[in-house]
Amino acid sequence: MRRSAFVPTVNGAIDEYEDKIISQHSEGTRNDKRVTFNRVRYALGEIKTSSIQMSHVQALFVGRESAHGHLAESTFNKCLGDIKNMFEWWYLMGWCQPPALLFQGIKSKKIPEKHRIRLNREQMTAALNAADHPRDRIFLAVIMNSGMRVSETRELRVKDATRFNDNWSVAFSRIKTGTVDTAVCTPLLKRELAKWLEFYDKECGPLDPEWYLIPAVTKPQLGRRVNGKSAPDTHSRRINPTAQYKTQGSRLLPMVLDKIGVSTKDHKGEKTHIFRRTFALRFYLEGIARGIHPTLVVSVVQSMLGHKKQETTWLYIGTDHVKEERDAIMADMWIMDDPDAPMGFDALIREASQRIEAETKAWDTLISIVGGDDPEMAQQLTALRAGRVGAGSLDEDTRGRGGLWQ
Repeated sequence: MRRSAFVPTVNGAIDEYEDKIISQHSEGTRNDKRVTFNRVRYALGEIKTSSIQMSHVQALFVGRESAHGHLAESTFNKCLGDIKNMFEWWYLMGWCQPPALLFQGIKSKKIPEKHRIRLNREQMTAALNAADHPRDRIFLAVIMNSGMRVSETRELRVKDATRFNDNWSVAFSRIKTGTVDTAVCTPLLKRELAKWLEFYDKECGPLDPEWYLIPAVTKPQLGRRVNGKSAPDTHSRRINPTAQYKTQGSRLLPMVLDKIGVSTKDHKGEKTHIFRRTFALRFYLEGIARGIHPTLVVSVVQSMLGHKKQETTWLYIGTDHVKEERDAIMADMWIMDDPDAPMGFDALIREASQRIEAETKAWDTLISIVGGDDPEMAQQLTALRAGRVGAGSLDEDTRGRGGLWQ
């Protein structure tokens, strides 16, 4: 660590870190980290970084009332890692005490096992048909059929949806990496895009390439009274092609899921990612059904979702489909003989093997006793044994001559 004569305040140190380090990341990542760092600004105020003690760091993370105590486990861990990295940089600049000392006793939270909601094909169709406005329908169609993050649909422009012969594609920017990807549209999305652009053009005039593909729409006006209350008139909504759809479905998605009977009450933060996880699972199953190797399918899904790690992609795909296959196998599989059945196949084989082994030993004993002094008799008995062992039990006459079962 190099010692610095200049020691900034927490606000100044965060500004320096954002300017020198965070500015290298994509816009989406920068925005996420700024939200985290703003909590540090609020909690620690204008104190000098050299004055930061363990108690200050504990105020950020320890207890429900701390700056980050209300966050879900995965978000808490992400914020803890980001702030630790910032303190490491401050320490290298000579502005604060060693992070190992300041963060002593503060650990990542264990993420509990949660059931992640994924929709089946019927639910996806019902959700699409539950949209009250064409803009809502195209928004749902895009996130259902492309694997885009909800936030990635915000910047889509009319020019990003291109048609070549009968094929449509949508170009979009990865919110976390800043890279541009072009996704070929599914048959359903091609049809929905064509219908939407026709409606868009009819409502707003000749389409401008710079207009938002999924624009803002005004709130519905109150219409006729239903059960004594004024009901919203969805047909009164007007499109604003130059304004972003900023709410990004935060109101739409819960409403749609509620309409199709999917409850998200006990699944905090589930609403926006339900369709993304569903896309990952459906794409994976489709690839497997087409005979593509699972490793390759997962790699394709990973690239489409924009994940850095394949482990994250597997979390999106989930294991529900594996459990379904397991249950189908278990429903028809016998791992032992049925104790209520007359005789299982494996038991029959074992019984036959044991019987043949016993008969062979009995014939060997009989030949040695009866044919010991009569080579011709021994030869006849040997020939007889060849046709009798395994064909049935020894007859009573043979048993008597040997005296073996008396």
